Amino acid sequence: MQLTSMLTGETEPAVPSWFSIISPAGTRDQVVRQARRDEYLATRPGDLAERLTTAPWRALTTAVREWPELDQVRRVVLIGLLTQLGCHRLVADLVPRVKVTPDCAVGQQLAYEVARSDRQLDRRSTVPLRVFTWLADHASRPSLRVSAGLQMASALVRAHQDPPGASTWLARCRQACGGLRAEPAWLEHLVRSRVHRAAALVAVRQGAPGDGAAEMRAALAEDDRLSAVAAGELQLGYQRENRAVVLEAFLKLDTLAGTAAAPADVVAQAKRVDPFDVDLLFAAGRFLTAREAWDEATGTFLAAAASGTVRGAVAAFEAGACFERLGRPAEAAAASRWVCRPNRGCRT
Repeated sequence: MQLTSMLTGETEPAVPSWFSIISPAGTRDQVVRQARRDEYLATRPGDLAERLTTAPWRALTTAVREWPELDQVRRVVLIGLLTQLGCHRLVADLVPRVKVTPDCAVGQQLAYEVARSDRQLDRRSTVPLRVFTWLADHASRPSLRVSAGLQMASALVRAHQDPPGASTWLARCRQACGGLRAEPAWLEHLVRSRVHRAAALVAVRQGAPGDGAAEMRAALAEDDRLSAVAAGELQLGYQRENRAVVLEAFLKLDTLAGTAAAPADVVAQAKRVDPFDVDLLFAAGRFLTAREAWDEATGTFLAAAASGTVRGAVAAFEAGACFERLGRPAEAAAASRWVCRPNRGCRT
């Protein structure tokens, strides 16, 4: 919502943007198809019929059309919004070649956002990695240098199956964290939390779940510090997103490792921080099924199923499996027939 209000002019653009969530390619189309509303399919924003548009969508259409005339600040906002929608092919069309310069901090932020989008579109491309490497070495802001290094660590451990290489980048990020003291306190805590979360992922991939749990506790502690100093709608938005991502990672870690490192009320926290986050709810459901808490897991999966996404459809299936465990076959059969529609709940 914050990026949308920046694009429409309701609020002043705040660049750089520090949101971290980026949708997989084609996310919007998947949701539309799952909702059986193919009339909302659109390769580009301007392809959508006028009668189906809203004021924010029309602002998005105008911004895409006027891309050559947009200043760098509005370009960063637009790219951030397109990546949240999963419109990575459109981003590639708008910015076919990424340019970074040592004397333009906003231009560096734009290059970072475009490189993140390019990675979602083509994991095999080395171009985004070269951009992240340059930014990790030369970006004007310490926060962007660390963030670019974290992108490299994530790419190496996830896509390239290279935990040692990721560890080398993490060491660079930890060293660069000293420069974060020059940033606002809330931003320092946000970036430090992300460093610990990335370190947890690398530790788990290296077969050290105990170290991963320690890093996750550190990530949560930094988020607590962020929560204490965040002020204003935008900073609070960053904090809520970060808390959701940290809790989801904690849930996945304990589910995978069979540990109990997460806070005792981790599921309750997850539902409070964002009761409509399908990925967070799905992770909570898996966490509960691993502990054979079938009743609570069923309700959690049903809440995720109401999202109308592909993950929501899988959640409906998982809810059915939980009903089977509870000896309620009629409800299990009903769950398997559900069609999930965004904002309309699930219907048989």
